[in-house]
Amino acid sequence: ALLRRSPALLNVDDGGTASNLASAIGTFMRYADEADAKVAVLWMVGEYGELLPEAPYLLEPMVDAFAEEPASAVRLELLSSAVKLFVKRPAEMQHMLGRLLEAATTDVTFTDVHDRAMFYYRLLQYDVTSAKRVLTTKPAAPERFVEDTASEWQ
Repeated sequence: ALLRRSPALLNVDDGGTASNLASAIGTFMRYADEADAKVAVLWMVGEYGELLPEAPYLLEPMVDAFAEEPASAVRLELLSSAVKLFVKRPAEMQHMLGRLLEAATTDVTFTDVHDRAMFYYRLLQYDVTSAKRVLTTKPAAPERFVEDTASEWQ
């Protein structure tokens, strides 16, 4: 919720240095053990990867261990983050994304993960420019969050 409310926390300063929060994402990624924590950190990497110089290299160990990941939610978010990062930083992500898509499309253990991988594969195969527009369009920021409303609405 913090980054949805204040995405400027991850902005890069005039000297090109990422904020402390952006720098800490790498640490969060290395120590995230629970599925929900991994999903949250993966979302940040996919959403703000252009601000994190090490973003592709944070995903690489998870791509390499994709077959051992037991949580469907983590696999789905890894796919989403890798594809989003690919359209922002194609040179660094092309080989890694290829390995990930191959692993995800050949493993039918999780049907939803297989289907999402096939969707991304076909979308990228059709037109990378359109894929970038679809995947990187920022949703409008909500005017009000449920946390800010009266308790009877929560």
